[in-house]
Amino acid sequence: MEDYIGVIVKNQWDEILLYESSFYIKIKKSDDVKNIIKKELSKNLNIDIFKIKKIYDEKLLHRQEELTLYLVEVGVYNKEFEFIKIEKVLPDILNFQDKEFFEKNILRYETYGFFLYSIINILLLIILVGILESINKPISMHSFGVIIGVLVLIFAVFAKFIKPKLLNYLINFEINIKFVEYLTTITMIVYWVKILTIVM
Repeated sequence: MEDYIGVIVKNQWDEILLYESSFYIKIKKSDDVKNIIKKELSKNLNIDIFKIKKIYDEKLLHRQEELTLYLVEVGVYNKEFEFIKIEKVLPDILNFQDKEFFEKNILRYETYGFFLYSIINILLLIILVGILESINKPISMHSFGVIIGVLVLIFAVFAKFIKPKLLNYLINFEINIKFVEYLTTITMIVYWVKILTIVM
């Protein structure tokens, strides 16, 4: 049995290419992965410029075959090909195993990623409000800038090191994101009002 890889193609707007009722293109494996991807994209999609953004750790089991999936991003492509928003791709995938992989590793990963950003933003707002409320005198612009700089640094560390690990754990579970988003939105509004009240 020949070994294959799967190539997921997305554009700069994070839309996924739907290719023959699948979210990836199946390509015969080669030692030079980048070159074989380039040849396939050039031959079938008239795409020459791309960037490999991610290699998925979890293998896709497709009809008794195990495929390593590569996510590539393209900026220029033929308009005749159909790119779809991530949240709208699932109904168009025919194979059950493909659906399962897409929902867990791509759809949940994307959705839960926004959820985690909302959570860290709320935590940073709570910290900021706590700091501002603990200071009894008017805060200088310099001090305020230092506080914001520290919070931005915390956010950057979270985004680069903590978020990916949390996502790899959370995608194994189904979370009612709409309910959580409602709570986080209300919480963010409350704390932004508090900040504006303190500053003004």
